Amino acid sequence: MSEIKTQQSLYPWLVKPYLSLAKDLSDNRLHHALLFHSSVSLGKAQLLERLVKLIHCTQINEHKACGQCQDCQLHASNTHSDFYHIACLDNKSQISIEQIRTLSQKVIGTGLVNKRRVVVIDGVESMTESAQNALLKILEEPPLHVYFLLSTSKLAQVSATILSRCFKMAINQPERAKLLKWLERKSGKSITSDQLSLLGDSPLKAIEALDSDQFLLIEPMLSRSNALYLAWQNRQLEQACSEAINLAQEIEKLTSHKSNPVALDECLMMIIRFNHWAAKGQLLTGTTNTVLAPALQTGMNKIDTVCLTDFDRKMNQLRHQLADNTGLNGLMQLRNVLIEITERIIGH
Repeated sequence: MSEIKTQQSLYPWLVKPYLSLAKDLSDNRLHHALLFHSSVSLGKAQLLERLVKLIHCTQINEHKACGQCQDCQLHASNTHSDFYHIACLDNKSQISIEQIRTLSQKVIGTGLVNKRRVVVIDGVESMTESAQNALLKILEEPPLHVYFLLSTSKLAQVSATILSRCFKMAINQPERAKLLKWLERKSGKSITSDQLSLLGDSPLKAIEALDSDQFLLIEPMLSRSNALYLAWQNRQLEQACSEAINLAQEIEKLTSHKSNPVALDECLMMIIRFNHWAAKGQLLTGTTNTVLAPALQTGMNKIDTVCLTDFDRKMNQLRHQLADNTGLNGLMQLRNVLIEITERIIGH
């Protein structure tokens, strides 16, 4: 028997949903179509990979795949003929109907190695409308012994008809305090709440950033963001405009860095998050927000919420423009938005 690689331990926030699914499988009541969703990157792929192996394993031991049977060996070599993985093809932004039609032909009949066949579809929201309709037909009359494991981080964009045919499995964000402690134990390095927020609250991105010391690249952005909001708060027009340019330049440096831990659209979303935090600090003055500088929590000189709302709208528009037009000068557009809204806020 060839040597078996030790499985990576499940992330702690995945243990409970995994055990629940393992029990359903053991009791022969695992739903034929499962939709896994989370708001940020929380390791759904790890959970799906573990579940796929469990479904195929012929010698399950304490809710774990044995790693030694024929099915486990085939998965270890990525050659299991009864496992199908669907995702956007290279240089494509959508899953096509041709991919789903090919899949429908493969799941007809019986398995080649195992009577159970497993289909994983990553980014189910990215399917074309025709692909969604083709998948829906399969889900409405599912082949015997076929399990569909769908994954998305954009649940609102998944077709309502597909949602109605699936059992939805939410992967919930771990409690922040516990997550920060786990990250420090895992990496042996300290991490703050605001640093985690800059990475979209994703523990996986945080681990990568900690292991490679990428937070050193992010800190200047955090400092500039706080400085910008402080200038807004104090109605310092010249300083705010200067900090807006400084922040845009920091984003430019970060997005051009080869080991950049944050993509441009995530930088823009980070600014929107700061915007929301500022709005909360202004409107709910009794709350504590450790992410923002204390001066933003005083409730004095309140920022006009209409300007904040317009800021959100413009930033979202810019995100879509950047996604649709790769030749767009994102830095110049970002500077223009920051300066325009800064002037409006301070001039209110």
